[in-house]
Amino acid sequence: MSFLLDRWLGVAALDETSYERAAGQIRNYLKPTFVDLKASALTAEMLELFYARLRQCQEQCDGRRNGKIDPKTKQKHVCEPLGANSVRKIHFILRPALNRGLHWGYMTTIVAALAKPPSQPKPNPDPPAPEEAVLVLNTAGSGTWTGALFCS
Repeated sequence: MSFLLDRWLGVAALDETSYERAAGQIRNYLKPTFVDLKASALTAEMLELFYARLRQCQEQCDGRRNGKIDPKTKQKHVCEPLGANSVRKIHFILRPALNRGLHWGYMTTIVAALAKPPSQPKPNPDPPAPEEAVLVLNTAGSGTWTGALFCS
């Protein structure tokens, strides 16, 4: 997997920001987890369990280290879950990398297509109350360009 991810990064058509983000996700989450695994041995179940562990703790400790002192940092470990959107981004890095692995003959099935990433979080809009909206519109003023923006 590590080899495939590196090879994919070498040919992926990504802008600089996307490349840096993908390289960071690969370095921080994918390589430590799948470094010695052959791409052909990866299963959808492995991916879904990986996603679930990330949603519990970014460091994938399965809760075993929560509240315990980390010998390296001498700090108490507090599990911090990775957000659903971040886990989805990891999935959408894996999917094209594994597609390319299929194209290159490293595997015969694209397991990322079978694995289900976390659902997209439902939007939680917080619109202003009617009184607040009226206050904004009145404050903007009808004679200014800002008022024209709000009232048009």
